[in-house]
Amino acid sequence: MTAEFPTNIAPADRTLPRLLDLQAARHKDRVLFGCAGESWSFASAPDIAARAAGSLSAAGVRQGDRVAILCSNRPEFLRIVLGCGWLGAVAVLINAAAKGLQLRYALENSAARLLVVEDALASVLDHCPLAGLPLERIQVVGNVRPTPAKDRPTEQFAGKVAPIAAIAVKPSDTLAILYTSGTTGPPKGVCCPHAQFYWWGMHTARFLGVREGDVLCTTLPLFHTNALNTFFQALLIGATQILESRFSASSFWAAMTRNRATVTYLLGGSDSPARRNCQTGRAGWLLRTAATILRLAALSGFCHLPADDRQWQGE
Repeated sequence: MTAEFPTNIAPADRTLPRLLDLQAARHKDRVLFGCAGESWSFASAPDIAARAAGSLSAAGVRQGDRVAILCSNRPEFLRIVLGCGWLGAVAVLINAAAKGLQLRYALENSAARLLVVEDALASVLDHCPLAGLPLERIQVVGNVRPTPAKDRPTEQFAGKVAPIAAIAVKPSDTLAILYTSGTTGPPKGVCCPHAQFYWWGMHTARFLGVREGDVLCTTLPLFHTNALNTFFQALLIGATQILESRFSASSFWAAMTRNRATVTYLLGGSDSPARRNCQTGRAGWLLRTAATILRLAALSGFCHLPADDRQWQGE
């Protein structure tokens, strides 16, 4: 199906809360997002955002506050991003490998009041100097009981909270702060407004030919611009984002097959294990134009996969 790009969305509606509401009405029970066995429909996404916003509000977060997220690919990560947008707060996406002074830099530079950290990563706080930071609270997502982090109160992130009404936000309000890689100096915090994600998702989907009903499967980390952009492509076009936990060269193509992916996103050189696995047929199916497609993937981080069942089976 050819995508009908939502160019008729009024400028004032190009905010995350309004986009969630508008697309829920349009695509209803179609799956918007899936990760770790959990899936959300378009219709359920506004409620998920409203409940996450309620959790953040209960933690003292208010409109304009910065919420740092230190987390691997899991549903809670995106839930908190949506909650920030619903509440008018700002999501600060931190590289999951950050630790020590690198982690402190991001927390200090962003002036985050709340840090939400995954249980498996919480131990990095033992080696991160927190004194003098504006950070007021630390909350943990996951199943492990949280442990104290020096002089900051640490508690479980409240997952079951009543939904709250969306805060009125403007398209020009900041939705997220994304950090550069810091190749030539300290990473720069890029303040990205709501409307940027609308245009970003729409133009990227148009350029890459993403279609309504596509399954966009990514193994890239959600703190990275590529994976976050993938969500907005799905939201705007009526596609589904599937978020894998991480990249694995040995299981990459099996994951694409399992998820019935029609689109994937890659970074790195063209002579990668994923490409070699594709060419040798280890995934059980053939990309007849592998060289051309993976050249596009190397340039743009995008790859369209075959939807025909015979191609999936390597015939």
